[in-house]
Amino acid sequence: MNDFYKSKTALPRQVKNSDSLYEALKNWRDHRLLHVGTLCIELDDPFRQEFGKFHLEFVDVVNVLLDGNRSHLRKSAVDWYNTLLSDFENITPFNKGGARINALGICGAELNQILNMEWH
Repeated sequence: MNDFYKSKTALPRQVKNSDSLYEALKNWRDHRLLHVGTLCIELDDPFRQEFGKFHLEFVDVVNVLLDGNRSHLRKSAVDWYNTLLSDFENITPFNKGGARINALGICGAELNQILNMEWH
C-alpha cells in the first residue's frame, strides 16, 4: 500500500482497544469490513457496490483466519497482507482497477496497522 492509503486509515475504536490480534481482526471485520461492505452494496452506485463487494470478500478471508489455528494467526495474517500488497502493486485500471485498487489500498493499509499493533 502506498502513503496515500496509509494516510487515509482510521481504525475503529474497537480495533484500537483490542487485547490481541485475534480480537483486533474480529473487531475489524465486525466494525469496518462488514459495515462498509453492507452499506456500499445497497447503494445505487456501481463503483460503491463493487467497493462493498471487495470488503465482503475480505470478511470471508478474515473468517478463515479466525477459524484457523490461533498459533498460526499472525503468520496467516501476514501472508494475506503480502498477497494484498502484491495484488495492489500489480493492478492497473485496465484489469479491474478503480474500486478494487481502492479496497486493496485502504484495507491493506488498515491490516498493516493492525499487524503493527502491540499487545501486553
